[in-house]
Amino acid sequence: MEILKDNIENFKKEAAEFFGGNGVENFKYQVATNFMNYKTENVEYRPNDFLHTFLNLIEENPYTQLTEVFFDYYDRTILEHIKSQVNANWYFTSSDAGSVKIGSEDFNILIPNGYGDGTTEVIVTHGAAHVPLRFYTTVQGNFYIYDHDCGDTVETELNGSYSIYTQDQTVVFEKISE
Repeated sequence: MEILKDNIENFKKEAAEFFGGNGVENFKYQVATNFMNYKTENVEYRPNDFLHTFLNLIEENPYTQLTEVFFDYYDRTILEHIKSQVNANWYFTSSDAGSVKIGSEDFNILIPNGYGDGTTEVIVTHGAAHVPLRFYTTVQGNFYIYDHDCGDTVETELNGSYSIYTQDQTVVFEKISE
């Protein structure tokens, strides 16, 4: 079996072809070939099968920019990815303002869902996890997640500190402390 660390130059050439250019100004090429930050020792290199090698590289480096930029190449969903690390609850909320509403009796705020109107997948972790979405903000305290961004019906209540990530109709509340 060939290993990527012994075939990096070939991988770079294949990456340039895969991402359609010489790679110098191509962001995805730069992320895919940033080997100073990636483990390559256990990554199988398959000549003429760039995608297989690339997926193996992503799987071997789950807490890097690779998973943030290329998560859509995973075969599993974001929920499965998070649940492979930590327990999580999963909710669906409705949106007429492209958001998930959080707050209490005294305040509320709308967290953009990265998509618009419709149904938003909301994931609440019970601990720290790698979340391959865009970081939005951190909240702390006792607050509710509402079932509709224009309504007042509570979907669930949270207490603690949470980092919030959002992208493409998914909002993740990652619990970072009590």
